Amino acid sequence: MSENIKVLSPEGVVGIESCNELRVQLLQAFDTADTVLLNFGHIERVDLSFVQVIYSAVREARIRGIGFRLNGEVSKEVGEYLLAGGFCKEAPTQARELENNLVELQDT
Repeated sequence: MSENIKVLSPEGVVGIESCNELRVQLLQAFDTADTVLLNFGHIERVDLSFVQVIYSAVREARIRGIGFRLNGEVSKEVGEYLLAGGFCKEAPTQARELENNLVELQDT
């Protein structure tokens, strides 16, 4: 039996104007997929709304018992924003690094 994987690839600036749409897409993906990948490859900038969506998505995926993974390169600007905001301990260049280093998610 093959795993049903859904990939979401937001583009450009992912902030308050687009985060509700991303949240809806994530919830729909959680309803239909075994694993959801969020691709960072085309994200140029983010704001706090995006960070909140990531934390919420991690919690929701855990509650539902499905996989949620971050994938792709993290832009320098996004990495520096996450570091400056205290969301990670060093600026990630890859989404997998971010996934492993998001503050408060390692033990939850």
